[in-house]
Amino acid sequence: MDDDVYTAKIADLGYAALAWANKPLKLAVAKPWTDPKYGGESISLSTAKELDSFSFGQVCVWLLDQIQLRGGQDSARSNNASISLMERISQVGAYEEIPKLLERVLELDLQQRLNLKELLCSSLEIERGQRGRDFDRIINLLGGKRYPKYRRSFFIRFAYTK
Repeated sequence: MDDDVYTAKIADLGYAALAWANKPLKLAVAKPWTDPKYGGESISLSTAKELDSFSFGQVCVWLLDQIQLRGGQDSARSNNASISLMERISQVGAYEEIPKLLERVLELDLQQRLNLKELLCSSLEIERGQRGRDFDRIINLLGGKRYPKYRRSFFIRFAYTK
């Protein structure tokens, strides 16, 4: 393995909920990771997917920001800066902050920047009904099919399609 090459794989963020399509559920609230309009009330499975999309976007923002900030800061200061960025996104939306963040990611080419901007602005949309949550679209924006269709579980195909 080349010591200079890392692959980040996010498997579990610590929260899980078992849900049925016709039963309301409650999710944990962890600011700034959680949808800014969610306060712990009972919601539908469809709304939970929209909240999950926002959390996914915030995780991506945190990871991108951490990669750029690690260069000269201690980890506590770096983490605080990323959390502040995420809180601004929760308050005013992603359209101002995401382009600034992506400008600092020098390793990206123009198409990658455009794809990431679309992905993050869509998933971090303040209005839930306008958020992107199509799993296949997310995979395509990240660079193409990562998993053959026969390996994707039914749950993932079902849970992330409209």
